[in-house]
Amino acid sequence: MDFRGIKAHVKRHYERLYRGETRCAAPVERGKALAKALGYSADLLEAVGEEDWELFVPCGNPLPFVPQGSGGRILHLGCGLGVDALAMAWKTEGRPAAMFNMDVDAGILGRGKGLASSLLPDFPGMFWICADGDHLPLRGESLEGVVMNGVFNLFPRKDSLLGEIRRVLKPGGRLTGVDLCRTVSLPDYFLREPDAWAWCMNGACREEELKELLEENGLRFARVARLEEGEWFHRVAFQGEKPPG
Repeated sequence: MDFRGIKAHVKRHYERLYRGETRCAAPVERGKALAKALGYSADLLEAVGEEDWELFVPCGNPLPFVPQGSGGRILHLGCGLGVDALAMAWKTEGRPAAMFNMDVDAGILGRGKGLASSLLPDFPGMFWICADGDHLPLRGESLEGVVMNGVFNLFPRKDSLLGEIRRVLKPGGRLTGVDLCRTVSLPDYFLREPDAWAWCMNGACREEELKELLEENGLRFARVARLEEGEWFHRVAFQGEKPPG
């Protein structure tokens, strides 16, 4: 498939997944038990219902790596239900000034908006946008941060994605993500399986390639931290910063 075919397939996959019409054939963890294991707060675990947790399909927990502080505008790119945005806005101390939740699936955005309205009625800074990360409908240098959780590897053209992220970040703003990095060249049967793009496998790069991608697209490499090591893939948290000035 070309890049348009890959993106269309990934979009269809998640639309069906969120509607309960398909389940991932790969051994991908999901749901409330996974959120607990990843360290999401106990009060958030209890506040979100079981049916909503079943739509939570993260790669990890990026929140410990997100720079703390109040007043910032954060884009939650590929937000799905918006659990990471809920978690960031859950406590009043140090919560962002605004969370922009963006996904290509309008259905899950509607569900996330309803959940956020019921759980955080006192937080008016939660916004929901149906759009593609390759073409962010946001002003240049308007954000302090971008957060992605199992989203980076869904994009076949990472230069385009990172260029858009750099454009919308203010100088000194940071991209924080969690995703898989591969340790080996993947077998041919992975490349013949379109769903391996939706599982964040085919789009995975090596750690050193990830660092180079960030630097080549104007984001000063900040860190890559291994969260879990595997034979073919490592689960990592990574950060890139738009240089000041």
